[in-house]
Amino acid sequence: MDLPILMGRLRQLLWFNLADTLLAVGTLAIGAMVGVEAAAGSRMVWGLGWFAIYAGWMHKLVGFSWPVMRRIYLGSAGVALLTALPALYSIYVWRTPATLGFTGLVIASLASGCAWLIGIFLLRHPAREDLVSTASHAIEPLRQRWRMRTA
Repeated sequence: MDLPILMGRLRQLLWFNLADTLLAVGTLAIGAMVGVEAAAGSRMVWGLGWFAIYAGWMHKLVGFSWPVMRRIYLGSAGVALLTALPALYSIYVWRTPATLGFTGLVIASLASGCAWLIGIFLLRHPAREDLVSTASHAIEPLRQRWRMRTA
């Protein structure tokens, strides 16, 4: 890639970054004026704005497939929903936020972590390949030691 094209893309990226930063700070400031929950909700608005700012530009830059991206985003939303279900169950069915306590929080967190892992594999999320690869890489030295001891 020649220098003028690279500089043009970097200039575009700078403008996108400025718009992204203004959107992030602006939505957070407006949300914070309303309250803590609105500030948290502002992150969702910012996420949608972030996607709107960068998606078309990234598509032109790297040429990803929109149907594949849609499948990844829908899978991620499914995993997020599965992850949230144990936590939601713990405060709406099992106990209330006031009575959950530390032990209940730990149980809900562990259940949500397990739900996330199950969701990654159940919904065939692309991250499962990275998880399996990382786990295999981490476990391999243990396998080698085990083989040496049993040989």
